[in-house]
Amino acid sequence: MREVVIDVNYWKCFVADRLMGAMGSPSRFALPGAKPGDHEMYAAHMASEVRKRVTSCVRTVDVWVPKPVQDNDLWDTSIGMHVAASVRGIKAGNSTMVSR
Repeated sequence: MREVVIDVNYWKCFVADRLMGAMGSPSRFALPGAKPGDHEMYAAHMASEVRKRVTSCVRTVDVWVPKPVQDNDLWDTSIGMHVAASVRGIKAGNSTMVSR
């Protein structure tokens, strides 16, 4: 059995930064759909946690804190999808990872 150990906060920042990237950017993570509301449930899950910057005496990192009583299954699944793509060698900007 193969095991992958990841820094979840790093990957959540990675995905969030790509979701908020400039339209047309090759590393932007976007979903197909032309109508408002096409991905309403997905968007709610993606907004289910808040990024907080935490500083210790050693370093500063962004951690993700869940909002109370919000589903985040699709957020976690998106993180896992990006990790799996990375493990398989797929890079951001590859047409198999980014919708255009």
